[in-house]
Amino acid sequence: MRLEVDSVSKEFAGLRALTDVSLQVDDGEILGVIGPNGSGKTTLINVISGVIPATAGEVRLDGTALTKLRSHQVARAGVARTFQNIRLFEDLTVLENIEAAASRSPRSRGWLRPRQASRDAIELLGLGPVADSIVDTLAYGIQRRVEIARAVATRPQVLLLDEPAAGLNEVESDEMLAVIGSVRSQYDLGILLIDHDLRLIMRVSERIHVLNEGRTLASGTPDEIRRDPGVIEAYLGLEEEHKHLKEEVSPHSSESEARNNPSVDAS
Repeated sequence: MRLEVDSVSKEFAGLRALTDVSLQVDDGEILGVIGPNGSGKTTLINVISGVIPATAGEVRLDGTALTKLRSHQVARAGVARTFQNIRLFEDLTVLENIEAAASRSPRSRGWLRPRQASRDAIELLGLGPVADSIVDTLAYGIQRRVEIARAVATRPQVLLLDEPAAGLNEVESDEMLAVIGSVRSQYDLGILLIDHDLRLIMRVSERIHVLNEGRTLASGTPDEIRRDPGVIEAYLGLEEEHKHLKEEVSPHSSESEARNNPSVDAS
């Protein structure tokens, strides 16, 4: 199952937020999308998920156009998402939050299937001990996991993660990295990941797409992106983020290159 974004542009009252952006995400692939503030990352994920319409271009899932669909129709077609700002039912339990989403998915319907899909997601994300807890009583990092669990319980073909590490400390970010890897491995779905945490992005993504001022600046492996002069220039002055661009290639990206090129030794 392939998600394709083909020459997508988006304008707001004459202001161009995205200009001719194209990318794709395949089954089992994690594509990271990065860029400075205001580069169009969240606008892109909002267009893909049907929250806002594209001004031009097309979004397709396995060849089927999603561009004219509303957000709930895109979700039913197989594209699930999380939000930069957590959107949970604060007065419901973890299990109830996840079941509410699973019960609306055509891939989780039927006798007891939403409950089983929810239990599977809870187990995968390590939420068993808090399954019956009210969401509003949980720590912020746990709520982030609940939102991801709610999305994967719909059994999507593609998962869009909008800054899942926002507000997390380094330890929690490492845990989020493991969560994202587990979700991909368990469900073999494509993941489009947006985050300012370059340390996470560079370690978990096979490919990275860079936006700057609403346009594609670069696209390639983490190693290629770290060395791209245009990317380095875009991040100059952002000392902490620039540091992560210069770090050596992670084992994750090396293993990915080895899968795609037998001549690469990932050991």
